[in-house]
Amino acid sequence: MNTFTVSGSIRLDSFGMAQDKVGRREAKKQYTHQAIVQSAKALFRTNGFSETTIAQIAEAAKVSERTFFRYFASKEDLLLEDTINLFTAVEEEMVKRPVTEWPPLSLQIAARTVLTQRLAAGEGVPLLAPVREQMRHRVATGLVRAFMDWEDRLAAVVANRLGELGEDPTTYENLVYAKVVAKTSIGALRSAVQLLEDMREQQPVDLAMGARIFTECFGVLAGCCRHRLFSEDAAELS
Repeated sequence: MNTFTVSGSIRLDSFGMAQDKVGRREAKKQYTHQAIVQSAKALFRTNGFSETTIAQIAEAAKVSERTFFRYFASKEDLLLEDTINLFTAVEEEMVKRPVTEWPPLSLQIAARTVLTQRLAAGEGVPLLAPVREQMRHRVATGLVRAFMDWEDRLAAVVANRLGELGEDPTTYENLVYAKVVAKTSIGALRSAVQLLEDMREQQPVDLAMGARIFTECFGVLAGCCRHRLFSEDAAELS
């Protein structure tokens, strides 16, 4: 983008907007977003979700209620924040995997990598800590929307791989393949997470057990979702 200087100091892009002003605005938006999230988490822990009001969250974050609604449609949306961030982290890790690797295997490795990193850092894993039963109906719509968005993004990752390998990702067959792989792979991931949650109610669950469950759930997909361009070699996981 072309830039020029006004008064010897402020750099403007070709649309006449100060670049440094844009940077400050984005930084302020990120700061406000995090302030709301962190304030809400603290209040949820102290007062409980039901007893915490949007007014209290806004006050703790030092913003107006109107500003709150610019970032979140409801209080319930805050419960999805960590889960959506986790989806993004897994997706980014999957993109780093070899282009010829079988996509479900890439998602399995990516999910294990991210979850292991978060656990090692002492961070919570929202996907491994479902909202309590009485709260699920409040976040159900948002959670379904988040999963659908993630399925679309993972389908795009698979389609991009096909394109990089010389296939036309827009053919009907490849569009079907990308969508089915994305949905079934996420299904395997969710199954592994639910099994781990069920086990945690009965016994301690360590990373070795978690890895075994992940491998078993994704192993069910072996033999299906095949494609001649992708390798299903899981030697790295053995």
